Amino acid sequence: MLTKVRTSRIILKKTCSYPLMAALFLLGVSTSSCHQGTNKPEDVIPSCLIVASGAINVKRTRFNGRNQLLYTVKAEYPADALLSDIKSQLDQQGWKPLKEDFLNPGLPSSHERGWQFFLDDTTNPKTSVRSWDADWENATHDIVVYSFVYRCPGDACASTLNLHDLQVIGIYIPAALAKQMKGAVPVGSPKP
Repeated sequence: MLTKVRTSRIILKKTCSYPLMAALFLLGVSTSSCHQGTNKPEDVIPSCLIVASGAINVKRTRFNGRNQLLYTVKAEYPADALLSDIKSQLDQQGWKPLKEDFLNPGLPSSHERGWQFFLDDTTNPKTSVRSWDADWENATHDIVVYSFVYRCPGDACASTLNLHDLQVIGIYIPAALAKQMKGAVPVGSPKP
């Protein structure tokens, strides 16, 4: 199963659909429940999954060992204030930004390359996307992944003049699972 997840991420990155990969992780929203209110450690929502002020349609779930967060917030492109706030909160919690995708060494994260634009051929009708995708790691080697996504019909995201509905996806991956995921693809696997 982990090999499939890893392989899917590589394939999706080849077609520039990292946000789609994150959305696939979040499919657990409809198939699993979040047991908030209990004292079991696996039910605690990690503080690294930050809900921005003004967020709507907030969904939290735990799926395949990962805590996940999804919401929409009004933020004009390039959402500098929101990104800065989340980066600052993660920094205060001891998270360090990774220059490369933790599952795909050699692939620069948005910490290095900034916002990306692509046409998403996997949607029907086709959409365009502006995305900012990056990973952080803490001292115990847990990983948190954030994807900030503006999605538009057709190629409307080619212009940044009217982008304001931002989808935020956060995924917390405990160190043991991150290590398993990283080891699931053989060395020398194709890179995007």
